[in-house]
Amino acid sequence: MLVVLPWFAPVISLFNSLILFSVAFLAIGRARVLQDKASFWIGQGAAGLGVALAFYALTWPGLMPSGEAIVARFPGTPAWFAQMGLTIFSIFLLLAVFLRHPSHEMLADRRLLIVSAAWILLLISASVVLIRIEAYLPALITANGFFTRSLVVWSAAVAILLVFGAAFSMRRFLASGNALLGYIAIAQIGFGFAMLVAVIGMRRYDFWWYLTRAIPTVSSMIVLFGLLLDYVLLIRREQERTRQVRKAEQEMQESEGRYRSLFQNNHAVMLLIDPASGKIIEANSAACAYYGYSPDEITRRDITDINILPPELVRSEMQQARSEQRRHFLFKHRLCDGQIRDVEVFSGPISVRGRKLLYSIVHDITERKQAEQACRESEERYSLINRATNDILWDWDLTNDQLHWNAMVEAAAGRRRDEMPATI
Repeated sequence: MLVVLPWFAPVISLFNSLILFSVAFLAIGRARVLQDKASFWIGQGAAGLGVALAFYALTWPGLMPSGEAIVARFPGTPAWFAQMGLTIFSIFLLLAVFLRHPSHEMLADRRLLIVSAAWILLLISASVVLIRIEAYLPALITANGFFTRSLVVWSAAVAILLVFGAAFSMRRFLASGNALLGYIAIAQIGFGFAMLVAVIGMRRYDFWWYLTRAIPTVSSMIVLFGLLLDYVLLIRREQERTRQVRKAEQEMQESEGRYRSLFQNNHAVMLLIDPASGKIIEANSAACAYYGYSPDEITRRDITDINILPPELVRSEMQQARSEQRRHFLFKHRLCDGQIRDVEVFSGPISVRGRKLLYSIVHDITERKQAEQACRESEERYSLINRATNDILWDWDLTNDQLHWNAMVEAAAGRRRDEMPATI
């Protein structure tokens, strides 16, 4: 027997209880942030052992001047709290490996905190009931401080559960990379070793008795510091993610500024259109000036308002442009003053601020079509005169050095067209 320290057991138990409550708090927070289901069960198990160790300290005999415990009368009551807490702890750590519940939705909302608070209240209530019925509980410790047979069997079962749990936790850690499960595996080995030492045989205040309290303390601190390290890494990841988000937002703002400058200051008529509704979402200054509407007026209009073609045809063309990179259309557009203008439209899909739209670049080709029509009419008049006259008509294309003549030249020369010289 070593030095007798009556306050050692309750003090170390309260210290372990504080550590385990800290582990529970951090694990439940981790479950909510990372949507990690294993963290939820680890947090509940740590809370269960933390409550049990707190009552273990309160029921430890010899703390009061009369030699009794603070809230209990029988010396075997602390053993019940220790065994109950370790049993809950070992079961919940095993559940953390195998269960795939609760759902992600529960982990993300307030139900997680409500369930955790209800669990702790249930444990406290059960502990109070256990103290009230302590006189009817079987003895787990002999008068000499040895374990009874029932306590030995119970402790051996919990130790085996912890050892097997450590193996499964380590396997899951290696498969998933969840660092918390690696820390838990170390804690399970520590607690399991302490339980096996207790089963082998010890007496109160001997070396093994102190060792069985020191090892769980170190194991709990490993889990606590592992969680704190995990939180530090999580904070760093969030800071890096925030930095990247801010950088992306800055680049998006700069890109938005360049887009805005290019769109608004472009001399070409440009429109942004919602392909689903056909509504004009935005128009640049050149478009407003061309169509004769203010920016507010033009964005209240549908694309079919400025097209004189059937709306069904216009919408069909828009749907084709939505599915292709670029489309080319010939439309007739109506201006604000009622003029009908021939336009050439280049259109295609574009993403603006995360919204799928269609861009349309409009070129007025009215004068070009009028010139082409006038040229065709002139050619037709020349051809008509050429065919109708009895005079000899010919011309010489100086640019291409080509001769052109009518049928009267062939008749006068007495030669077919293919026999006539093509050049001078």
